[in-house]
Amino acid sequence: MARITPISWQQLEKVFIAAGFEFDRQSGSHRCYVKPGISRPIIIPTYKEIPFRSSLIT
Repeated sequence: MARITPISWQQLEKVFIAAGFEFDRQSGSHRCYVKPGISRPIIIPTYKEIPFRSSLIT
C-alpha cells in the first residue's frame, strides 16, 4: 500500500480550485476558499507542507 505523503499548499489549492472553490480571503497564514452551495469554507494553511490528515478536518 502506498504511503500518503504531505503536499504543498499550492498543490492543494489547485485541487480545490479545480473543484469549483474560489479564493475569498486570507488571514495571516491561512487562506479561505468558498463555493456556492457549500455552507462551510475550506481553510488551507500556507505552510511548506500540509499533512494529508489536516486537509480532512472540517
